[in-house]
Amino acid sequence: MSGVALLGAGYMAGVHARAWVAASTAVAVVCSPSPRGRELAAGIGARWTPHLENALDDPGVTIVDVCTPTPTHPDLIEAGIRGGKHVLVEKPIALDDAGLVRARQAWRDRSPGQVLMVAHVLQFFGGYDRIIQAVDDGVIGVPSSFVATRFSEKPSWSRWITDESASGGPLVDLLIHDFDIANRLLGTPVSVRAREVHGSYSVTVAYQGGSTALVTGGSNLPAGTPFSSSVQVTGTQGILSHHFSATSADAAPPELDVDRLTASGHERLKSNGEDPFLRQARYFLRCVETGHEPVIGSVDSAIWALEVSLAAARSLASGQEEILSDRNCRYDSEKSTKGFD
Repeated sequence: MSGVALLGAGYMAGVHARAWVAASTAVAVVCSPSPRGRELAAGIGARWTPHLENALDDPGVTIVDVCTPTPTHPDLIEAGIRGGKHVLVEKPIALDDAGLVRARQAWRDRSPGQVLMVAHVLQFFGGYDRIIQAVDDGVIGVPSSFVATRFSEKPSWSRWITDESASGGPLVDLLIHDFDIANRLLGTPVSVRAREVHGSYSVTVAYQGGSTALVTGGSNLPAGTPFSSSVQVTGTQGILSHHFSATSADAAPPELDVDRLTASGHERLKSNGEDPFLRQARYFLRCVETGHEPVIGSVDSAIWALEVSLAAARSLASGQEEILSDRNCRYDSEKSTKGFD
């Protein structure tokens, strides 16, 4: 039976804790030096410890779930792998090139059957998952362009997230979601150009074969403005689009379906409305139980998503297009996410 050591006690740790409970998986221990860790542990019937070694030495722990600030991810990935645990780590996998190299090496050093997955949860959101399925099914032919937006107010749930030296800023922490989806649909990115106007970022990514992605967004909206995102994928045989806007807690759930426009007309494609974090937890558990490498949240795909984010940051600083190198990582655009439910 799987037992989880939850590392961290912030907003995302709470989200993951609820997902584990919903997946009927015990959180054996919450590890955090913050008093919030004790409160989170008490709320889910877990043991609390401020010491990482106590969490890793717990005989009931087989999974380490890393929900700590991004700069700590490589250290904790290494510790979990060395401790013989399966590791789920919040995105991004690292903050910079040095951390990326360490995280990749830890993955290469893992034992047979040991699972390392990066929590790029957007692929588990109903609308985005439905678009991926539709593209895989060929309903719009060969995808040629990807256009996405992602806007939020300045985050207030943590101090470190607003410190770009710790979070990487919106290019690394926010828009990486859309870079991951664009890579999944269009293949291997080869160049990146970014610009910024009044806190809004616009990033153009070119892919092998000539397809392009345009991702626009930022955390610059006035306080109280609902979060919103959108995506449109154009192919040789049609268009898929999806828009999400956050609602208040007492409002009806937002629409998650996808619009398909082809020569045959307009069609609504139904999507899975289940909690994406629960779907993510179940998928990770299935990988652990079977010993299969994750397709969603694979280390290769997480590295490529971060590579695009870091290239966008470099482009913004230089004002020039950034060319991506292979860096011993190949993104496999033929991998499919179908069948994880």
